[in-house]
Amino acid sequence: MEEARNVPMRKGPRQRADGVTELAEPAWAVVLFCVACGAAAGALLPLLARLLLALPWAPLEGPAELLTSVPEPARTLGTIAVGVLGGLLLGFTAVHESLSVRVGDTHVTLTIRDSAREFTREEIAVFFRDGKQLVLLGPSGLELARERCGLNWRRLADALTAHGHTWAGQDPHRAGFRRGVDR
Repeated sequence: MEEARNVPMRKGPRQRADGVTELAEPAWAVVLFCVACGAAAGALLPLLARLLLALPWAPLEGPAELLTSVPEPARTLGTIAVGVLGGLLLGFTAVHESLSVRVGDTHVTLTIRDSAREFTREEIAVFFRDGKQLVLLGPSGLELARERCGLNWRRLADALTAHGHTWAGQDPHRAGFRRGVDR
C-alpha cells in the first residue's frame, strides 16, 4: 500500500518494469492552473473593491475601503501574492484529491487521497464511464467502486484493455433502467 501513495503524477500512462501501467493527472499542470487562476483573481480584487465602493449600498464596505486605502503598487502586488498562495493551496488540495490508477494483468489499484483500493481480475467484470466518474462492476453486477476521475478516458480505456480488462463505453445495465416519472 505504501507504493500506491508515491505514484508519480504524469500526463500519460507510464509502463513500469513489472508490467504495471500507472495513470495520474499531471500534478504540475493542476497546480499551475490553480496558481494562475489565483493570481488573476488577486489582480482583479482591487478593481472589484473600487467597483463595490461605487455602489450606493455595498456589502463588505469596510474591507473594500481598507483594501483601496493601501497605496499602489503594494495593493496589487499584495492581492496577487494572496491569490497565488490561495491557488497553490487549492492546487495541492486538488492533486491530493485526484484519482490515480495502477493497472496490471492481475489487478487494478485505485488511489485517492492517501488510501488505495486494490481489485483482482476475478473481482472485476467491467469498467465504464458514467459522466465524470469511473465505475467498476463486479461479475454479479454489483458496483465495486465509483470515483470522480479527471484522467484522459481514452488513455484509461487503452491501458485497461491492454492488460486484458473489459471496458464498456457506457453502463452495460443502462437499458434496464427507466425513468420513474413520465415527462
